[in-house]
Amino acid sequence: MKQNIKYIIIGIVIAVLLFLPFYVGGTFHTIERSTTTKTDTIFIDKPYKVVTIKKEVIEKPVKVYVYKTDTVFRKNMEKDTLISSIQIGKKKAQIHTLTPDGIPTINEYLLPPFKSLTMDYKGNLQINPIKHPKRKKTLHTIGAITLFVGGVFLGAQLDK
Repeated sequence: MKQNIKYIIIGIVIAVLLFLPFYVGGTFHTIERSTTTKTDTIFIDKPYKVVTIKKEVIEKPVKVYVYKTDTVFRKNMEKDTLISSIQIGKKKAQIHTLTPDGIPTINEYLLPPFKSLTMDYKGNLQINPIKHPKRKKTLHTIGAITLFVGGVFLGAQLDK
């Protein structure tokens, strides 16, 4: 019987301890809180200004001048030829030019193995060829043969 009373008392203490925070939390925090809202919007009783777009009639030009001032002066462009396109293939280069009179011309150049190509504003092509393109391969082969023969010769001398 003493054990039953002991269990009942422990149960009551645990129940009180479990409900005590709810009771204390509700009794001490009963202060009323007032909330006021502030907005960042300001009301002004004035309408916006109405923007009107004026439509203008644009006249077609009688004459249009197109100048290319990147590489050539304007006076030279009016008097000299104009390069319209360049096509470089493996064996030949084609340069399409336009004379001041409006006559199109095509200049063709056969291309040897080249180091660099330069062209002036009139369409003349200058080719800087590679000097002896097979020289490097030949020197490489001669060096490899020399190293092999030298190694064989030294090996024969060391075996004696």
